[in-house]
Amino acid sequence: MSDVIDICAQDVAANAAHLGIALSTARCAEIVVAVAPTLARVRRLNPATEGDLYAFENALFSLQSDD
Repeated sequence: MSDVIDICAQDVAANAAHLGIALSTARCAEIVVAVAPTLARVRRLNPATEGDLYAFENALFSLQSDD
């Protein structure tokens, strides 16, 4: 499971960087672990929400910052 979190965290960090937001991979791992249950539930309930989930991730990045 750790490998999955690491891969997701790297992807989140790359997406954040693309948006001009500097987040460490460690911070992204915390974010991934925190929101994974909610995102999984939303995807399971309505797979057509993928675009909305991407927008949610972008909004989440705007609320997060590295300390």
